[in-house]
Order: sequence, then C-alpha cells, then structure tokens
Amino acid sequence: MPAAMPRTAADIAWFLEPLAPTGEMTGRRMFGGTGFHADGLMIALEAGGTLYLKVDGDSRARFDAAGAVPFVFESKRRGTITTHYLTPPDEALDSPA
Repeated sequence: MPAAMPRTAADIAWFLEPLAPTGEMTGRRMFGGTGFHADGLMIALEAGGTLYLKVDGDSRARFDAAGAVPFVFESKRRGTITTHYLTPPDEALDSPA
C-alpha cells in the first residue's frame, strides 16, 4: 500500500465544504487520514484522498443501492476490517443537498 500523502489545511477544507450542512464541522488528522466531526461526533473520514460517510442500519441500503464502497483496512491482530464508513454517491459531492 502506498504511503498516505499528508493532508494540508486546503485539503481538509475541501472535504469539510460538502459536510457543512450537518453541523459545526471540524477535521482532525488521524492514522494517515482525517476524521470529520459534526458537533463533536465523528460522521466521516478521509483515507487516501477518498471521503467515507458513516452509515447506520437505516441509511446503509440507500448507500448500497448507490454503489457505495466501504472503507476497508488490515489489522495485524484481526485481519481485514470492513467499516461502517462508505463512499457517498458522486453527485453528493457536487451538491451537498
């Protein structure tokens, strides 16, 4: 796996823009990526330049129907981990609404 590129303030701001309607947003660097928090609650992450949104049982089916891809990583102790963070539809990044 290639090394992650360090995120600049401009990179983080680009990801924060479509998330702004969800609340007061902050971005914090973590594990080579960025965690995005709305009103203190982590709702999204960026890894390798890709945005992933946290889904739940109610929203998962809509993301799956839109062709969303989960964030997956390898753990030395637990093997392959598939998370509840999925890519948003392309059109969602063009229009936050």
